[in-house]
Amino acid sequence: FCHRLLGFAKRWGIQRIVTFAAMVTQTTPDADLRLWGAATDTTLLQELKQQHVAALEGGQIGGLNGLVLGAGVDKQIPGICLLGELPQMFIQIAYPKSSLPILEAFEKLTGVPLKLHELRKQVDDFDEHLRSILAQNEEAQNEETQSDETANESTDDLENDAPRL
Repeated sequence: FCHRLLGFAKRWGIQRIVTFAAMVTQTTPDADLRLWGAATDTTLLQELKQQHVAALEGGQIGGLNGLVLGAGVDKQIPGICLLGELPQMFIQIAYPKSSLPILEAFEKLTGVPLKLHELRKQVDDFDEHLRSILAQNEEAQNEETQSDETANESTDDLENDAPRL
């Protein structure tokens, strides 16, 4: 399938393959997300470095992203994969913050302008909602801690008031 797809793309004059993927890490939601790239040739790797995209030092590009890049090598079409950092806690939900650095790098690498204002708004809305949830969680934990301390004080009072045998 990939070879047929790239054969078609080559007939249309496609000169480069760009794929996007996520790199799941243990990062926290409030951290600045990192961006990595992998390339099928050293020229593209240098382009990635010029755009401040860190080279993927280990691992492999799996799934369709890897197959398309491998087929591109067979068809002599150079390619890159941009990998955005995804906090592990969000692997089951859409996390727009991971996509933004990928698409910004894509714009710089290709010169293709993208309208990213809606995505940026989604990122801001998600971050605001997440901060609200985390604040509520922290408040609930503080209340639980205070309740536990009060219960411990009551138990201490009972032990002190109990007759000694």
